[in-house]
Amino acid sequence: MALLNSLNYRDALEKYQDSEIDQSIGLTSPLKSKFQDKDKESYSDGLTGVDALFTSYQDFLTIHDDLIKRNLKSFGDLGAGNCRSKILFDLIQAPFSSVAFEFVPERISAARSCYQSLGLTDNEGLIEADLKSYQLPQLDAYFIYLPVGETLKHIIHQLKNHSIKRVPFLYVIESHGDLINYLEDQLPTLKKLDELPLTGTRHNPNINVYQLSNCSEQLEREQELIKKSQSALLSQKGFSLQNLSPWEKYFLFDTYQESSSLQFIVKEENSSWLASIEGWQYGIQQGTVETKFPYRIHRLEQLVAITEPPKAWVQFVKERRDTFKPPLSSIKKLIIAPKTALERANGDLEPILEEWTKVELMPL
Repeated sequence: MALLNSLNYRDALEKYQDSEIDQSIGLTSPLKSKFQDKDKESYSDGLTGVDALFTSYQDFLTIHDDLIKRNLKSFGDLGAGNCRSKILFDLIQAPFSSVAFEFVPERISAARSCYQSLGLTDNEGLIEADLKSYQLPQLDAYFIYLPVGETLKHIIHQLKNHSIKRVPFLYVIESHGDLINYLEDQLPTLKKLDELPLTGTRHNPNINVYQLSNCSEQLEREQELIKKSQSALLSQKGFSLQNLSPWEKYFLFDTYQESSSLQFIVKEENSSWLASIEGWQYGIQQGTVETKFPYRIHRLEQLVAITEPPKAWVQFVKERRDTFKPPLSSIKKLIIAPKTALERANGDLEPILEEWTKVELMPL
C-alpha cells in the first residue's frame, strides 16, 4: 500500500513492476473462471498471462494525466480485468470519477476485496457486467482494450447513441491487431487526437486517443440501409455493395451475419462466385474480410453484392456448410461466371447443370 500512497507514487510506478505493486496493495489477478466456456471473449480459461490480459499501472497513469489535461470528469474502463485503473485513480485521488466494468466475477471479487482493504469508499464503481448487453452510462471517456467481437459491437452501438448528447473520448490500446482498424472503419466521425507512449508490449506501440463526434447522420443512414436492403430481399432481389463506404458495407455484413442462406457475390479478375455471409469476420489487415464458407480472405472491394441463391443452388450452399463432408471432396467455390461450376477442395471443377439465374441488384 505504501508504494502508491506515497507522495512519490510516480517514482514508484516507474521503479516497481506491476506484479510488485499488485502484491503491495493485496490485489490478486484471477486468470481462470467458471465462465471460461461461456464466454471466450472474457479470456478466463487461464491460458493467457497477466501481462497480456491487464494494462500496466504506468499506462493508466499516462491516461490519468491526459484526462486531466483535457479536463474530463468521468472515465469508464471497459473490460477492466483486475480493475487496476480504478484502484490506482482512487488511491492517488484523481480529480475525476472512474468506473470499472468487468465480466469475470472472480476478478471483480478480488478487486473489491483489495479496494476495501485499502480503505477506499467508491465500491459501487467496481461493476460486474456483461458488456454484450450492459447499458453503459454516459461518461466523458472510455478505455477500450478488447478483441473485435460481439462485445465490442454492442459497445460501439451504444457509443454512437451516446455521441448525440455527449461527445465521448476513447483511449484505445490495440488488442489483437485489428481493433484500431476496425474502429476507424466503423466510425466515420471518429477523429484521432493523439498517440500517447505505451509501456506494455502490444500490437501497436501507442495509447490512441480519439474523439467520437455526433453520429446521428450515421445512425439515420443505418436505418435507411436496413429498410432498403430488406425491401430488396423481400422482392427476391439482391442489393449492390458498390458505391458504398467501408462502414456502410460492414454495417450490412453485421446486420445479416447470422443468415445461413445469403451470399456475397465475389468478383475476381476472371470469375465471379458465391461465398456465404454467415460466419464472416473482419480481416486482420485493414480493408479485408474473411469468409468461413469457404475460408477465404477477400479485399473489401471484391465483395460486390449480397443476394439469396436461386432455389436450384440452395442444395450446394447447404452442402458447402456440411462440416462432416470428407475435406477433399467438400465444396469451396460456387462459380457463377463465366461458366457455372463447383470447385472442390482438391481443385476439381464440376459443371453445374442448373444455370445461374441473373439476380437483379438494387442500389442502396
